[in-house]
Amino acid sequence: MWPRAPSTSLRGAGEAHARLDTPDTAAARQVLERLGLTPVTVVSAAGAPGHLSAALTGAAPEPEVIVAALVTAGVRVRGFTVAAATLEERFVALTGEGFDVAQ
Repeated sequence: MWPRAPSTSLRGAGEAHARLDTPDTAAARQVLERLGLTPVTVVSAAGAPGHLSAALTGAAPEPEVIVAALVTAGVRVRGFTVAAATLEERFVALTGEGFDVAQ
């Protein structure tokens, strides 16, 4: 018997995250919150705000809409990326367990 194709639940598990690099973190946070996102400030190793990150759930606006709203509000966007969850992050989301690999 041939192996089954990956299930759609595995493909859909986890969520994409938007990463925003800007010196205007306070203003960007307000825009993201108005769009229904929950931004998290990621602090750099030096202790300064590094960037904002927000989960993009099914109800989140398209990335183009997010960037347009930021620019319209006067937020200086130095970088904006969207990254999907990795296979391991999806596995952990479904099972609640990670991989412990002994080397």
